[in-house]
Formats: sequence, C-alpha cells, structure tokens
Amino acid sequence: MRLFVLLLVVSTLFVLPRASAQNARHDAFFRGTVVDAETSEPIPFVTIVPHRPDDSWPGATDFDGNFFIRCPKNWLFVEVSMRGDQTQRFVVDLTSGYVDIPIALKPLAER
Repeated sequence: MRLFVLLLVVSTLFVLPRASAQNARHDAFFRGTVVDAETSEPIPFVTIVPHRPDDSWPGATDFDGNFFIRCPKNWLFVEVSMRGDQTQRFVVDLTSGYVDIPIALKPLAER
C-alpha cells in the first residue's frame, strides 16, 4: 500500500507541471467575423490559421462567419483564406490576451 501511495505521489509530481505548462501556453483568444468585402455578408467555412514559426492553431468560421481560436499570448501571423477569394495575411498582437477583428475577404480578380 505504501508503494502504491508513493508511486501515485511521484507520478502526480511529473504530470502537474506538464498540464500547467500546456494551459499557460494557450492563454489568449482571437476571434472575429469574416465577411465578403463587396456585400458585407458573413462567409461560412473560411480557413483561419494563426501561427508562429514553430506552431499553428488552425480553425474555421462557423455558418455565420464567426470564429474563435484559443492560442498563445504573443504576436501571431494570421492567414485567412477561402477558395475563390484572396488570401489575406496579417499580424495580430495578442499580448493583451484578447483580440476581436473583423475581416473582409475580397474575391479573386476575374482573368
């Protein structure tokens, strides 16, 4: 019984720091709405990819064009894309922990 308790305590010491490090890693929120630049209508299922050189946290808009992504509290490079529309890239400052940004996608130029 003592061996079991000892193993339980030791395993807890290794698991807790790892879990808290993962929670600290994702301590900012990035949300917004993607709309068509010409009609201002929300665009569903747009790919949103906030990333840093070492990681990325992809997401997509819902049926109403809204998205909500939990990611690290840091500066992020964000790429917004949808087939048939221009891909937009920009930098977001998440040092405050929360950013709400409207995004207007423009259609690709006709060839």
